[in-house]
Amino acid sequence: MPEFKFDTYDFTTLVEDVEFERESRISAETAPRRHGTVVTEEVVLDAKVIILHGFYSAATEALARAEIDNMDKVLATTSTKKLSFYSGRQLNAYCRRFSPRFVEGTAMTAFRFDAEFYAADPFWYSTTETSTSVEPFQDTNFTQANSGSVYVFPTITISPMGAGIVPAFTFTNVTTGKSFSYSASIASGESLVVDTANFTVKKGGVSVYGNFSGTFLWLNSGDNSLKINKPGSVVAIAFYPRFFQP
Repeated sequence: MPEFKFDTYDFTTLVEDVEFERESRISAETAPRRHGTVVTEEVVLDAKVIILHGFYSAATEALARAEIDNMDKVLATTSTKKLSFYSGRQLNAYCRRFSPRFVEGTAMTAFRFDAEFYAADPFWYSTTETSTSVEPFQDTNFTQANSGSVYVFPTITISPMGAGIVPAFTFTNVTTGKSFSYSASIASGESLVVDTANFTVKKGGVSVYGNFSGTFLWLNSGDNSLKINKPGSVVAIAFYPRFFQP
């Protein structure tokens, strides 16, 4: 059995069975003067549900009850935690159901349990962040590889080189044809952080979204040709590659 961990709790040696549920949604719309529906071009992956069935045995009833409490404390969360099932891949998930039950004939020293995990984001993420930094000295393209099997939204940090400044600029993913522009300057010692996954634009931790226009762009799987039209910039790109399967 591969490892199975949720946040700080390691279920690996307790796993009896794991169920994976994933639904694909086909969006369809009615159209004038057409019978039936028109199906959209791409299938949408809905949330993923993983159900863990496990078994725990202790020397005494008190120890078994203490372990139920220990599990419950970790599983009861209102924020997403890391769920890893295969080495090097993880989901961002909630535990929305935990159901322990004592095994008959064990004097309440052993229990079976079900834990149902819900991942609103259905993709598996690498546990290792991809992080690169480049210094384009002129108006030129550079390449950023995405080793995942699906597109990903990176965090892009732009800062001046040395004591210079970065004036208003445009950043483009030539591969996808998407770009964004920033209409103000970035002074020496400052950095502009564009979090394309969470739609934020900050400088010094303060939102400067009013100076932003364009698209919160993404990186396709494979090589992406990127471009910033201002020399003297330092561009750092960070993301966790993501995959359809664990």
